[in-house]
Amino acid sequence: MSNFVIECKNKTALISQPDQPNGQFTTNIQEKIMLEEGDSVVMKSAFIDTKASSNQKIIIPLDLTLEMTFVPYLMNTFQKDLQTIKSSSDTIKINDGLPYVLCKRHNTASNNFRVLKAIVFAPKNTSISGTWGGFTATLNYTNLEGNPATETKTIPSFTLPQQQESYMVTFTSVFDKTQTTTITAPDGTVLAASANGIYNNTYIEGANGVDWPNSRFFSNGIDAADTYVAQKFSRTLTIEGGNYSPAELCEAFNREAEKVQLGDGLTFPTNMTNNNFLQTVQVPPATDTGIFVNTTPTRTDTMGSAEGMKYDYKFQYGTNPAPPLPAFNAVICGASNVTLNWEEDTQRFEFEYLHMPYYYSNQESVGYFEAQTNGQGAAVTHLDTITRNSGVYLTELTAIDSEGSPTNFWDNTLGFDTRTRLPNGDVNQDGILFQYAHEINFDVDDGSRPLCFKPSQIFTPTVGKQFSANYQGIDTVVTKADPSASVNGFHFISAVGSAGNPGKFLLSTSEKTTPIEAGKNILQASEAASFGYFVIEVQSNFMTNLINEDSNSRNTMGIVGRFYIKDSYTSAGEEASLLYTHTGEPMVLSSFNIRIKDSDRKLAQNIGKDSTIFLNIIKAPPKK
Repeated sequence: MSNFVIECKNKTALISQPDQPNGQFTTNIQEKIMLEEGDSVVMKSAFIDTKASSNQKIIIPLDLTLEMTFVPYLMNTFQKDLQTIKSSSDTIKINDGLPYVLCKRHNTASNNFRVLKAIVFAPKNTSISGTWGGFTATLNYTNLEGNPATETKTIPSFTLPQQQESYMVTFTSVFDKTQTTTITAPDGTVLAASANGIYNNTYIEGANGVDWPNSRFFSNGIDAADTYVAQKFSRTLTIEGGNYSPAELCEAFNREAEKVQLGDGLTFPTNMTNNNFLQTVQVPPATDTGIFVNTTPTRTDTMGSAEGMKYDYKFQYGTNPAPPLPAFNAVICGASNVTLNWEEDTQRFEFEYLHMPYYYSNQESVGYFEAQTNGQGAAVTHLDTITRNSGVYLTELTAIDSEGSPTNFWDNTLGFDTRTRLPNGDVNQDGILFQYAHEINFDVDDGSRPLCFKPSQIFTPTVGKQFSANYQGIDTVVTKADPSASVNGFHFISAVGSAGNPGKFLLSTSEKTTPIEAGKNILQASEAASFGYFVIEVQSNFMTNLINEDSNSRNTMGIVGRFYIKDSYTSAGEEASLLYTHTGEPMVLSSFNIRIKDSDRKLAQNIGKDSTIFLNIIKAPPKK
């Protein structure tokens, strides 16, 4: 009988399995092979696509369209024109040093508006092998202004049998309940409406009745008259397909991110740059625009009325009293620098800037200022820090290739963590995305402030994780004036607010930043010393035995040393194979699940899609 050679090619499998990571794929053969007594299976050869790791190159096969969605914020520091609104009739100047998100006010007294709760996506059939998720879900709704709007969320891909039972997503949009609201898959399949649909074995739990989305199971009504909605903006970037060094990819990204596209006949308050990272806010603002809101939650079990009051403030520029108008009647906020950097020491990407530095005497500066703490009673003065003027919080990151398929560019190519939930369902507080919902503020019945509906952060954002800032070290407290002008020649700090420091601040130059660092290194060259071989697993109707002190791996077919790298491919022949010889009843071979792992038995990272494994089925000689 003839022997058989089976070609298991990753690139071919990706056509029908686009959501699978490189190095994990299934090959189904048309001609079934009978494995009989005495027949052997051996890995004839293996070719592992290690172009990226061997050349320190990042391979982007197709052109990418990147979309970054974000909300601008402004630090409430010691700017003299800030007025904090304590109630509808009272204003008080409070500079608490906290970030305030740019919002727009809406009057929702009609009670036609609701906000979605967390939506649970889950596999429809958990008994089959394969995947679920792995697509972008789109919320389609009518917004507070009566206009059609969308909000997108990425549903990660999960492996079946049950890798994860469900995935929770929090939408932040306020919708008109009198209009149609749906959640759709990329091909238009309606996942949530009067009847729910299924896409890639994924559905929305409970979204199959006439109460969608107005049931309390899915959404909350807005009972307050005033609703403050965070102003979300987006920036679309194009990255051409090709092979990039990390520095080259950073250059291409930054050029697109910071590009200025001036139009004709600019009038204020038009955005001067036509780049949404930097927003223009009119001064004085229109009645319901240009409002900055503190997103610290106030409706919690641990916050009483006095504590809750501390965080329920908002402000506008140019109010009570109106300041002298600047030349263009506008102020700017957001990120004036958007810089992706490759850090050689850590071998990681990082956002060095997603903020606007605080400039003093034309220098990036950090320091201290006299701040005030909000409360029901008198404001309490304290010392607070200045590390930035303003910035942006990222809320959604998507990437679509030129064939219209979503990719894991942000996670797998750059190494950032864009997950909003962990596998156990907990909120991911270490990811790069700023997560918020909307809440009614803490109810205070003493008339000190009105109820309002506001954006409320799900967890407190952290420098180096969700935002960047200029670095503040111990040298920033040292005055840089001539010591001879100081008392007894010693450096000293003038008490803020004193005659020696009437500006109530102390600033020092700082050109370093605390960046948002990616959680993982996507290049593997630095890991050459950490693992020396690939493990080739083949799952079919036969089993092998690779035994170590911890486990017995029954699907290992080959061990390929990383030493044998030729022309950016790592290859090996039969000498790297484990031999399987069949005994017992005949069995049919029709499907081969391939996984290329590192020596820690984890799916190998940063390998390309052009890996191929050849299996040789050697038939036993006929018995005489």
